[in-house]
Amino acid sequence: MNLSTVELSIDGGAYLPVTGTEAWTYGWNTATVTGGAKDGVALNTRATDLAGNVTVSSTVTVDVHPYIGALSKVAAVRGEDITITGDNFTTSTTVNFPGASGTAIKTFTSSTSIVVTIPAGAVSGDLTVSTNGLTSNGKKLDIWDVITFNAGTHVSAIKDAPGNIYTAFAYSSGDRYAGFRKYTYATSIWETVVNLDNQAIGGGFSYTSVAVSGANVWVAYYDSKGNPVEMSISTNGGLNFPTKVNITTTILNYLSLGVSGTNLYLSGYDTTAKSLTVFRSDNSGATWDDGTTVDSELGGDIGKYASLGMMQNGYPVISYRDAVNKRLKLAYFDGSSWTKRIVDGSGNMGEYSSLKVDSAGGIHISYFNGNAADLMYAYASTAGGVFSLETVVSDGLSGYNTALALDAADKPHIVMYDYSANGMVYARKTGASWETFSIPDANAPTFPSTITAIVVDPTGKPWMYYPTGAGIRQANFIQ
Repeated sequence: MNLSTVELSIDGGAYLPVTGTEAWTYGWNTATVTGGAKDGVALNTRATDLAGNVTVSSTVTVDVHPYIGALSKVAAVRGEDITITGDNFTTSTTVNFPGASGTAIKTFTSSTSIVVTIPAGAVSGDLTVSTNGLTSNGKKLDIWDVITFNAGTHVSAIKDAPGNIYTAFAYSSGDRYAGFRKYTYATSIWETVVNLDNQAIGGGFSYTSVAVSGANVWVAYYDSKGNPVEMSISTNGGLNFPTKVNITTTILNYLSLGVSGTNLYLSGYDTTAKSLTVFRSDNSGATWDDGTTVDSELGGDIGKYASLGMMQNGYPVISYRDAVNKRLKLAYFDGSSWTKRIVDGSGNMGEYSSLKVDSAGGIHISYFNGNAADLMYAYASTAGGVFSLETVVSDGLSGYNTALALDAADKPHIVMYDYSANGMVYARKTGASWETFSIPDANAPTFPSTITAIVVDPTGKPWMYYPTGAGIRQANFIQ
């Protein structure tokens, strides 16, 4: 080509030489556009031949958008500040959260850095910014609500069909009490805390468990000073609990409660006999039998981390740890006898088990792999079916203190303690894979006594509970 020069003019500026022989290039830092982002920026090009004649001239226009390079946090709580770094920001730049577009920035640091407070209406998803009417690329931000729910060191929670949440919690020091609180889903209101039992000095309460059927609510808990296992009963949806029943004088830990009609079952670990034991009431909790030893071994240690669910036939199924043989086991009742089987016997399995039965009778269990410190998940279509085993989280030291819940589609959701990060992690199964999210909470869980709970409301939003030094925390993933 017989060209002398090729030049480029940006937005009416002076012509600048472009390098090349047959193809020409020019590196343009769009962050230098005056006033930040701008639409319709004119790019004028001209080519001059060896005789000095302009032989080619053309003009194109481009839009220069703002750009997000990074966010200071990948997960944050509503009300927190985050810093956004990138290019082409101005004092009038706004931030677009899913659910809360056009949020004004809090601080303009420079054209490459701004600070914004996450608004109340924001939900998880891709965050963008807008400058001069032009929108940037997106960056994913997980958004949470995390609050102190109540004082306490142990917590349990369940959900009924309409979505109401029933929580029970216990405090083993300080005020030393067992309490209950209900969330009414239709009105989005937490009812006043109901004090179930208390102690002035000494002792304490722990290992709560809740069951609900219609307007009847049962809360079982361990009382280290009085009768070891007690129950408070409400017949008006948890507004008050006028009836208290002593279930047994056996010292029972890891309590787990289930109901079918007027039959209630309570499983737990007998700390004296070191066995899995189940108590039954056939009159809505008014009286209880003397208990049945479901699994034991001479000189053994079987039944810790017991978690009970109710099968479609109205009888209980329980996951638990066999510490003698270091395996996860399952026991289920047919009305006359118990069947016991191994779920995962691959070595040092079964601590922190949590079990739920789905709408089709499928059995879902989360638990800890003590060999590798992984979070595990087991599923079988029935209590007697073949279990498939999955590793959910293998990073670091994961899988402690698990709690499992099912959503309306019977998909599993798990909350667990991550020892490596000293924090809580939420995992959910979507299709054939798992997604994991770190809960952004500055308050460290009280490991190893981190008794966790999780429910999933009708919209699919998880509600997670775990004790910290600041009390029991409630975390909601906002999506």
